[in-house]
Amino acid sequence: MMMNLILLATRFHIGSGYKRPEVLENAIRHSKNLIDIGKKLGHPIKILDIGGGFPGFDTEEASFKKIANFLRDLIEKYLSDNKDLMMIAEPGKFFTHSPVSKAINVISSVKVPASRITTNESDSDKTGYMYYVNQGVFGTFCCRVYSRYFPVGEPLFSGSENDKETFDSLIWGPTCHGMDQVEEHIKIRHLKDEEWLYYSNMGAYTIVASSTFNGFEIPKPFYFIDEDSWKLVQGTVDK
Repeated sequence: MMMNLILLATRFHIGSGYKRPEVLENAIRHSKNLIDIGKKLGHPIKILDIGGGFPGFDTEEASFKKIANFLRDLIEKYLSDNKDLMMIAEPGKFFTHSPVSKAINVISSVKVPASRITTNESDSDKTGYMYYVNQGVFGTFCCRVYSRYFPVGEPLFSGSENDKETFDSLIWGPTCHGMDQVEEHIKIRHLKDEEWLYYSNMGAYTIVASSTFNGFEIPKPFYFIDEDSWKLVQGTVDK
């Protein structure tokens, strides 16, 4: 004998770029309304999917712990009488964001008046630099467009004692497209050609959404693990 099982569910996803946990309250409240409507119609909702967007690293603006605590309070406030409700989430960004870092190579640089970068004419007598690098918003920095995540980089190596002065700088991707801008305005030491910039927390909405626009290849990933973590994975940690 075959039986058809219909499992009703409702879900929401408030986006991967939110920084205020308060935006969850509207979503939970509307979900509660849908659950109540389902009950009145004789179609009880059994699953609530609260989506994803949870931060993969903590900042002053948002942290996973802060959001989780706020979400727990909302569940108690709106859904405590739904004992049979199963709740699931989609924490992809939470798991993938911080394990991935990115190093980009400086192809070339141009010395310009700093006013071209700051748009302040009073800086016209100061030095600025425009850098052109081997990845941009059509590649692994597409997160700037898709998820409104704006990574901030730093020189991979500290440089010499003579390189302490910082300059107004702008970083362009390699495609020559007007929107291919990796960073709009930063202050860093002068970078020579073939030096590297380092970006942490580059695991979400980056390489998976990148393209080969204008013929630039998607970069090859390299996998690293420190010795202690490797021993932990292998179960060979010294006791």
